[in-house]
Amino acid sequence: MRVTTSVSRGRGPRLYHKKSRAGCVRCKQRRVKCNEARPSCGGCSRHAVDCVYPTEAAGGTTLAHSSAESRATSDTETTEYLPVDLDSNHRANPLPSKLDSPSAGKSVYQVSNQELPKILTPDCLGDSELDLPESRERRLWELRLLHNSLTEAKPFSTPQPPQVMNLWAVEVPNMALKEGKDAILYGIMAHSALNMWTRSTDHQERETLIRLQHTYLSMMLRQQRCDVAELNPANADSVCLSSLKILTHALALIQTLPLEPWEPPVDWLQMGNGAGAVFRNAWSMVNKEGTTKLITFIRSPPVLDDPNETILSDHSDLLWILETPPGPQANQDTELDNLATKAVYEKALAYTCSVQRALERREPEFAICRRLGGFAVWIPCEFTQFLVQRRPRAMVILAHFMSLFLEMEHIWMIGKAGERQIRGIHKNLPMEWCYKLDGLFQKFKKPEQSPRPFGGGHGVLM
Repeated sequence: MRVTTSVSRGRGPRLYHKKSRAGCVRCKQRRVKCNEARPSCGGCSRHAVDCVYPTEAAGGTTLAHSSAESRATSDTETTEYLPVDLDSNHRANPLPSKLDSPSAGKSVYQVSNQELPKILTPDCLGDSELDLPESRERRLWELRLLHNSLTEAKPFSTPQPPQVMNLWAVEVPNMALKEGKDAILYGIMAHSALNMWTRSTDHQERETLIRLQHTYLSMMLRQQRCDVAELNPANADSVCLSSLKILTHALALIQTLPLEPWEPPVDWLQMGNGAGAVFRNAWSMVNKEGTTKLITFIRSPPVLDDPNETILSDHSDLLWILETPPGPQANQDTELDNLATKAVYEKALAYTCSVQRALERREPEFAICRRLGGFAVWIPCEFTQFLVQRRPRAMVILAHFMSLFLEMEHIWMIGKAGERQIRGIHKNLPMEWCYKLDGLFQKFKKPEQSPRPFGGGHGVLM
């Protein structure tokens, strides 16, 4: 694939096929035909990801409804869900202690090269199209992307400690350019392309940039999986840093999701969960005395490794979100009777409250953004399933968490992500739940409003 042809050619005719009504959840989300093979369909097998069918239990007992099935539920039907059986040890430490074995047919990441936001991938790239051939066009674009990364794509306007600035501006690029860490290099390219996309006003250039962003991100994820398959002390630090790049890039992609039809930011939650798991395992192999790169990041606040300060903190201010709306069907809502399900919601509420307290303490913007990105790492993966199922409680909790993004919308990585998600959730909520979003729309910033000022501090999210 040449960048000149792949990014500028017009779309060919779409090939329509008979819809697969009994396909797996992943194929439904990607809106591609599922061959319905059991236990794993062709698409999921090809990309080495878990295959879950709408009528099957994910993890044994969770019913995975499709989005269409969830939306088809009328207001007069019973709000009823099958219980979720959570591993208490996994919930106390949401990052697994061991990596999934590649031989088990399961990817370290919960998304494949193709499983990216649909607005970015109207025609998904095939695996054969991931490698960009050497060309003058490619060299010019990469020089432009590298220059933009070093001069314009800085995430925060407030000053940061010199050692943190040096880490991301000098040491990490050196790992990519001098030490041959391709996953980091591709991450830099993807991040820079997305930054340029957020600022560009030229339609053709925006199409080119989003195609480049998609391609380099896909190349990064593929290279990261190869590095993880050979994880060892020699490459553990670069795997950690590329995991941080993936987490941050997934956060920045939320703003690109369409308002219509609205979809929850599942890619961010899944990519963040996988990146956090890989980081934890790679960190255990890093020579703590022989490197200063990761130590610089780890020691920069906020420290997000204490469950008591995040998913187990006080959340009494938002407990009202879990209450069943009044109405004739209230007695039929038995979702919270399952204690494991209730625990998932309470941890999401606790994390939301912890970020709100950080905002009230006026932590610097880079610390707040790091907390926002950490939601995907810390929150139980069952919460993502609840969003895919369009459970009203999960949607309302997400709306309140996304309202925290409104304070950071002047940062390019955040943009209008919070406002767009709140609007989409409100439009898709059952009528009786909509009052729980009262007050969020008043937080939307008007054009004349100035950004919230911040003081100095430590911490970075790249």
